[in-house]
Amino acid sequence: MTSLVVAPANVFDVPAMVALEIEVFARASPHVTPAVVADARYAHWIARLAEGAKADGQAAQLAGFLQAMWLPDRLDILSVATAAHARRQRCATRLVGAAIEAASAARATSVTLEVAAQNAAARALYASLGFTEDGLRRGYYPAAAGGPADDAILMSVRL
Repeated sequence: MTSLVVAPANVFDVPAMVALEIEVFARASPHVTPAVVADARYAHWIARLAEGAKADGQAAQLAGFLQAMWLPDRLDILSVATAAHARRQRCATRLVGAAIEAASAARATSVTLEVAAQNAAARALYASLGFTEDGLRRGYYPAAAGGPADDAILMSVRL
């Protein structure tokens, strides 16, 4: 993989972000639309992590993205998605780290998120970045293909 660059998302990133979100979560978020990404009146912070330009001149490829929402005193991470070709290369770590830095620079008091209770890898990642478990939402995530609904673990890091 070439170098990775964390940058604000723009409207040209939306199709790749929607495709990645469907690949990762089997759904598209109402928060990743051209209107949300382009309209500064929306209180969303969306970053993308793209591979640098390839040596053969090919365009950069989306490696992942993070979407979050500013609240009066904190940044709430809505989702983090990493493309299959970029997994195990610290993409999510870089995206969440960038969100924490942005929240700190904005003088937020915390960064919060929800993670599926069954997603041990994501929970471990967030814990490694200083997040602690704050609560539980039972049956928060819809059931997949007839299976049981998954609980959401509420996590936060104080700034």
